[in-house]
Amino acid sequence: MSALKTNVHLRQLLIGSNELGNLAMLHLSFVLKTNHALHELSVRDNKVTDAGVLWFATVLKHNAGLQSLDLAQNQITDKGAEVLARVLVQQRTLTHLDLEGNNISATALTAVGDALAAYTPNQDDPPPPPPP
Repeated sequence: MSALKTNVHLRQLLIGSNELGNLAMLHLSFVLKTNHALHELSVRDNKVTDAGVLWFATVLKHNAGLQSLDLAQNQITDKGAEVLARVLVQQRTLTHLDLEGNNISATALTAVGDALAAYTPNQDDPPPPPPP
């Protein structure tokens, strides 16, 4: 995954259904710390838990490129959704988030939705990157 840190050409990374687990989320967080060219990431059905979301979320709020994140069909609970909600208030480029098939309550999903809705761009924000 170290080559992904500096790859400015890859816009889409679909690595679903590979049973990568939380360790992959840790590695991906290192990638997204420096790679702002990636627009779409799918880690669906990879046995990611709240711990993996926590590692990933610490970097997500600083990433200025990711527009679509697919975390569907994992093992994320309300705790992971709440971590995402706190980060999404600060994340300025994400426009698509898929959490389908996780163990998340309606209350936690509402918090995620509210966090996404709470962000309103201001004049000082750079425009989002163009779609690929």
